[in-house]
Amino acid sequence: MISLRPAQPGDAAGIARAHVEAWHGAYDGRLPRPMLDAVEYSKRLASWTILLEDHPAVLPTLVAVENDSTITGFATISPGRSQVEEFDGELHMIFVAPAYQRRDLGRRLFHAAADLLRAAGDRSMMAWLLDQPKAAAFLAALGGKPLAMTPLDAFGQRLDQQLYVWPDLNTLPPQPGSVS
Repeated sequence: MISLRPAQPGDAAGIARAHVEAWHGAYDGRLPRPMLDAVEYSKRLASWTILLEDHPAVLPTLVAVENDSTITGFATISPGRSQVEEFDGELHMIFVAPAYQRRDLGRRLFHAAADLLRAAGDRSMMAWLLDQPKAAAFLAALGGKPLAMTPLDAFGQRLDQQLYVWPDLNTLPPQPGSVS
């Protein structure tokens, strides 16, 4: 069984592993090799260790955990601190390790993140997506509306960053298994 819970400092290694696996699974062949290779386990472990031990309130993180031990995915948010003035909160990352994809974990993490933002008083949310069609379809299925696109030069390759927005978190599509 896979449950969701707030991340704890001891989760850094599991989050780093899921982060690297999901990043490479999503972007292999889509991003320039140096950009892809920059996301590697020891760097992610160092970043997640610092974030979870020293700055947990900066980017609250939820984890999906199988049998109370294996981290299978995660989501990070910023309540009340969106990069875009018209929106309250921000969904920074949502990743599910490839072996656990297509099991509704991404949708569960998304809804749990939106619930945390609502509990913090946020009414709306935004998220940037880096050039990934499957993830774009996922965000659109969750009610995300594309608002803007900005180009990004990555090692001489042009990539698109798409801004997705949820103007009203109270009108999200229902979570699977919920009663409407």
